[in-house]
Amino acid sequence: MTRTVSDDAPTGRARQDANGDRLDSWKEIAVYLRRDVKTVQRWERREGLPVHRLHHDKLGSVFAYRGEIDAWVAERHHAPNGNHLGGTAAGAPSGLAAVVHPAELEGNGDAATPGETGFDGGHPWPSRMGDDSDAQKPGRAAHRSRRWGPTLQGLTAGAAALAVAALGWMAVRPAMPRGGAPARVLFLVEPPPGTVFAGTLIDPEPAISPDGSRIVFRAADRNTGRQRLYLRRLDQSFAEALAGTEGGMLAFWSPDSRQVAFFAGGLLRRVDLANRVASSLAPAPHPGGGGWLSTGEIVFNPDEGAGIHVLKAGGGPPMALTAVDGAAGERRHMSPEPSPDGRRFLYLATHDDPARNALWWWSGGPGATHRVVTSRRMGRVAPNGWLLVFRGARLVAQRFDAASGVLSGTSRSLAVALEGDDDNSLHPGFSLSTTGTIAYWPVTRVPTARLTWFDRDGRERGTVGPPGDYPFVSLSPDGRFAAVQRVDEANGAPDLWMIELASSTVTRLTASPVNEEDPVWAPDGGRIVFAKHPAIGADAQLRQLRPMHPLDEDAETFAPGVEGHPTDWSRDGRLVVMQQSSAATQSDVAVWSSASGSPVPLVNTRFNERHGRLSPDGRHLAYSSDVSGRLEVYVRTLDGDAVTTQVSHAGGAHPRWRRDGRELYYLSAGGVVMAVPATSTPRFSAEKALPLFDARPPLPLPFLDTLYDVTADGERFLVAATDQPVTRSFTVVVNALSSLPR
Repeated sequence: MTRTVSDDAPTGRARQDANGDRLDSWKEIAVYLRRDVKTVQRWERREGLPVHRLHHDKLGSVFAYRGEIDAWVAERHHAPNGNHLGGTAAGAPSGLAAVVHPAELEGNGDAATPGETGFDGGHPWPSRMGDDSDAQKPGRAAHRSRRWGPTLQGLTAGAAALAVAALGWMAVRPAMPRGGAPARVLFLVEPPPGTVFAGTLIDPEPAISPDGSRIVFRAADRNTGRQRLYLRRLDQSFAEALAGTEGGMLAFWSPDSRQVAFFAGGLLRRVDLANRVASSLAPAPHPGGGGWLSTGEIVFNPDEGAGIHVLKAGGGPPMALTAVDGAAGERRHMSPEPSPDGRRFLYLATHDDPARNALWWWSGGPGATHRVVTSRRMGRVAPNGWLLVFRGARLVAQRFDAASGVLSGTSRSLAVALEGDDDNSLHPGFSLSTTGTIAYWPVTRVPTARLTWFDRDGRERGTVGPPGDYPFVSLSPDGRFAAVQRVDEANGAPDLWMIELASSTVTRLTASPVNEEDPVWAPDGGRIVFAKHPAIGADAQLRQLRPMHPLDEDAETFAPGVEGHPTDWSRDGRLVVMQQSSAATQSDVAVWSSASGSPVPLVNTRFNERHGRLSPDGRHLAYSSDVSGRLEVYVRTLDGDAVTTQVSHAGGAHPRWRRDGRELYYLSAGGVVMAVPATSTPRFSAEKALPLFDARPPLPLPFLDTLYDVTADGERFLVAATDQPVTRSFTVVVNALSSLPR
């Protein structure tokens, strides 16, 4: 296979050696920009400051390239709208009057011209560039309100009619046309009544039809948790469920906007919108997205570790078009995006090191590929000769020749932004029609939570510790302490902390630039076992520490050579339950014993099994599985016959036992704490689950670790709860590309 490699940098220039050009922490980036860390993080979240992440399971460490930051600053300096903040910094080169605050941009400005940035080794900044102190000034708030208020002033007659016709559009915000360009119209799409959007980090965006008239999205019933695809016309206020699409995800359209393909139950499927008949096309055990060519062929990624395959319009088995280069560190080829003529496609090649993920172009025939640009996530090819991709929170465009698959010129920012940087997604994050309409779901970072005590009736009984991001909560056996996983804002990686519940005294247990996760207490409370990633991209290893001796940088290896994430520790101290993963069986529940010294599988089917918890007597295992197409809670008998009982029936995960084993708890699909009366003699049996209270989880169920725990008597629950709603609206932007020249 012949591969032609172009420049890695998004701007088309080759990067310098990492030791000279790379900034490897929030602190280094802040020093380079001469700002504090919080301000720089805010710029990255809201303004698209180009910061990259190295992922190791959930969150990642950050780094940035000086050249990309220089281009980001220069782009704002050369924006034509002339909105500047502050004056010129002392010592700034002549000609650099000020730096434009990104929030003031319409997004239509020309990119910085090479050689005109005025930077030579350092950053001449104005005295103030959108520091936190500026954000609260009354004058600035009023200025933004005037520019972005929900008014129809400045809309063309056609756009205004569109806004009035569609009920349920929550906001219409104009962008004043320049040079006769069509006005942009932005509106929001709410989920159908009784449902919540069910997009996840692996399937975040709605799919807009090529003709721009309809969208397909994934939603779940609030009561049953049943997930399926919904179809909505953009000129109507309602959506309809598509029969035969239960569990459907990663939907994409046929070129004529008459059919929708999707993945469900390990299969590539499609539904004909003329007769609403769904049919299966090909196996796809762990899909990575697909696209529909103008020839009628479908290109898709069927599995992890696989390349892009093609399914001929006339049928037959899929054939591989690309091959994953494992020797070079590639993991899979995914998300094929057809060219405007529908005969070629772009795809994302993921890598062991996410910083080396890259977009590749397939130009026809097996092996006819070449590298386009390094990019952590997938992009989309616009019909007017541009490649679009989210970099941080901002959508940027760069000239792209679809005939040759080559980028040119410099990137420019569009007036479309996520509300926060979707740190983990590999998919584009937006859908694009041939008419220039964009639809996306603004997936944000985890909302801030508070560790809150609830009683069984859902009454709040106080909070402990500071607000933050707490994806894992574990009470000590004596109920005096909570071990939590909390993200360190300085480096973006989770560390472990301990909170004394009576006094809210917080003690840091680990301080490492790599992820340390999932603290589980020993039955005597003297040790904590946890997962630690020894290096970026490496699998987690089991480590242990003594909570009364915090910040022990040499935390002991708990089980040499054992990889996984702990979820429970048996009361006799002999067994540690853990979550492991493999390409063949996805997530599995296993157990490590001091006798064997190696993990033994407990549940390892081809479906995902997670969150294993032993009953207090050690005879039963509660866990979550998606064998039914959604996460449900099951209990398996460990002694004698392996009898499995389904405990939840409308979606559920994250089981916890009461100390006496007479009650089992879990989170429902809607985030409600459920209680299940149970008995283990003479055999396990469970009664109907009873809802207790809304846990107010910060994210939908598939995202979460176990962010709650329960006291020994089952009377109080410590929950990482948030006041922010989980459900978000799809954003649709009409004429989103009007600022880009043809």
